[in-house]
Amino acid sequence: MEKQTWIPSMAAKYENLLPSHRRPGEPDRYRLVPSVNTRENRMSWVEERHFWFGTRYVSGCATGLSRDHPHVFKLQIRPSRVAALIQFCASLLPSCVRARVETALPEWFLPPCVVVKRQKRAEHYDDEMIMAELFDTEIEAYKQLVPLQGLVIPVYYGYVWYNGARALVLQCLDGASLSSPVGALSTAKDFGIHVGGLLPSPIRFRGAS
Repeated sequence: MEKQTWIPSMAAKYENLLPSHRRPGEPDRYRLVPSVNTRENRMSWVEERHFWFGTRYVSGCATGLSRDHPHVFKLQIRPSRVAALIQFCASLLPSCVRARVETALPEWFLPPCVVVKRQKRAEHYDDEMIMAELFDTEIEAYKQLVPLQGLVIPVYYGYVWYNGARALVLQCLDGASLSSPVGALSTAKDFGIHVGGLLPSPIRFRGAS
């Protein structure tokens, strides 16, 4: 097991944005629980990680997103000359042919940064089948929601085997998490404006109108 180094995440700078007062009639469910904003939960690790994705051996610098979710990490992929050559050759093909090549070999057309989500470990042997079923359901959901990928949900590139378990390879989406103070304190109107503009017609968030 490679040594892990723990560092504070970027969410630490938003620590003082939580209001210290409570407005009259404010629902409890709109406020973060204390455990969400603790320094321990904001810690992340950094290490080198490698795995095979189809015909490509992917390696890069992995960063943990949260101690509460150790099965999810962000991977900054190291540049590959072979990938660059394949992408250049594909760019010379007609668009319809290139789309088929990218679909057949997604591992060679990955962006510089992706998110890897490993199947959760079961605490008990009897729960292993449940975790596998949940993982299968998530894969099927991404396949059914292909038109929304890249718009309101991450792009699903496929899954790999990592450390003896399956793991999703997903698009890395930047921005404030809804579980962080910045996202959790957004008003319904502001949230609707930002999200509603991303949704294709006729899907719209009610707060965006």
